[in-house]
Amino acid sequence: MLVNRGGVAAQVTAVELHLPAGGGLSGRYRVEPPGPGDGGFVSVLTVRAGGAMKVEFATTDDSLGAGLGVAGSVPPRMRITASTEDPDWDGTRAIELLRRTGGVTAALRWQPHAVE
Repeated sequence: MLVNRGGVAAQVTAVELHLPAGGGLSGRYRVEPPGPGDGGFVSVLTVRAGGAMKVEFATTDDSLGAGLGVAGSVPPRMRITASTEDPDWDGTRAIELLRRTGGVTAALRWQPHAVE
């Protein structure tokens, strides 16, 4: 889940995951939390200021874990293309996904970190 911490809404039009092992894939996204009229995963998503979106990436051959280089030290990057009235964000920006463990379960978590 990613939160729009800006002061204005953003229209997200693309999300891509660039893998440390090479290559990448496009993701899908929807508003979070889902509501009765949110439309599910969409091609253009308006994320209000303070609102959140859920991003998912999947492969048909379960190779995503290997592509993320779970044992490696290079974090994957996610590129988000959006338009907004905020001149500091408009266009395509990247965030790194830093691995975090712990919490309630031992499941692997990814914490976003702005790089551009």
